[in-house]
Amino acid sequence: MKSPNFVWVCVLGCLVFVSSVRCEAPESNTQTEPVLDSESQGESEPLVPDTGAEKDCRLSSLQLQPDFNLVQFQGYWYSITTNRYWLAIPSWLSVRQANVQVNYKLLSDGSLELKTGGEFVFPFCDFMRGKGSIPDKTQPQKLEVQFDTLLSRSSRKNPYWVVSTDYEGFAVIYSCRKEQEDGTCHPDHTYMWTLNRKRDGHTPEQEEEIKRAATRMCISPDNFKTFKQDGSCKFDADKFPSGGLGLIPFLVIATMMFVILGILLCCCISKTDRVTETKKRQ
Repeated sequence: MKSPNFVWVCVLGCLVFVSSVRCEAPESNTQTEPVLDSESQGESEPLVPDTGAEKDCRLSSLQLQPDFNLVQFQGYWYSITTNRYWLAIPSWLSVRQANVQVNYKLLSDGSLELKTGGEFVFPFCDFMRGKGSIPDKTQPQKLEVQFDTLLSRSSRKNPYWVVSTDYEGFAVIYSCRKEQEDGTCHPDHTYMWTLNRKRDGHTPEQEEEIKRAATRMCISPDNFKTFKQDGSCKFDADKFPSGGLGLIPFLVIATMMFVILGILLCCCISKTDRVTETKKRQ
């Protein structure tokens, strides 16, 4: 009886040995591992386009402040940061834009009154008025604003979109001045700035909310410039300064004055040269 059992044990051992050899042979003679790697890579490849697809930068797809309440938004704000200054000024020119503040007031006709002041280029306070309107009443967060200056009166209204706000602390404003053919905003004409009820700036919690809002609007918050706020240029909305020319008219007048002075200087030099030549001849 022992002999048949011994035979069966030997037979089973041989079968196990043969099966193990057959299983190991493909691993050494075939490219099983690269196939598995390619399959795992194929599973991870769709994650890349899916991530890109989630970030739709078309203006029509940008997410703004939901259920925007213009009544709560009105009042006094300080400009804290911006991705770029509003005027195209050469980089070699030292620009000081500081103490920029704005006051919003909802008027009886549904429009928005803007009063702003600050040091926009030169180290003196300038004050301007503006008016905002809501083209689509179903989207009150999408305003259009035009300031009452010599240049802005002849130009079109600019978008003034409220991206995010808690009404009592911070606000993020977005403006696209040039839309591209694909529906996105031209990078050189994309503006975003942040506001705060306090001139000390944003809290860490508010900065996190602002970063999320900027990323959602396809703007990097890493290179934002900070407006200096030292308490200057503050104004009373009910007693708004009436002597401000606005920056653009001031620049036009200053340029004309430099041109006139240059012409007078050239005339004086030429006249002096003529007198000198006459004296030499005599």
